[in-house]
Amino acid sequence: GIATLLGLVLGEELTQGLLALDPIRTMYGLELWRPFTAATFLGPPSIGWLMSGYYLFEYGSSLERAYGTAQHLVFLLSQVGLLSVLSVLFGQPFFANSVITSMLHVLSRSMPNQKVKWLVFTVPYWALPYGLMASDVLQAGNAAAALPH
Repeated sequence: GIATLLGLVLGEELTQGLLALDPIRTMYGLELWRPFTAATFLGPPSIGWLMSGYYLFEYGSSLERAYGTAQHLVFLLSQVGLLSVLSVLFGQPFFANSVITSMLHVLSRSMPNQKVKWLVFTVPYWALPYGLMASDVLQAGNAAAALPH
């Protein structure tokens, strides 16, 4: 939310320069906010942006209820660290969608048969990643959106 609002105020090019994960500026310039802004920037406001915000809230709070606040914080910090390294290796400046995918993966593995409300459907957690993949493909209009991101 805040990262997107900052993006609207500053404009797309300046926002990417300020919020994107840049390993040189993070390490040598001590711009230590970059991994966190790269993990929270969802892009410009759109339907996908709203859905991603909903997924972050819904599945993040489900994880926190299931494992507690301390474990959830450790999970988020470890995901930001791991995804920062992988994003640098693969040249991805933002990885908020990967944080959502990691939350979904943990939930689908830890409680696979629990029912969850997704849009207008009630599905077990194990099927939810496939539903989100189908929704990504439909929103993007391209089968390449089915690849993990």
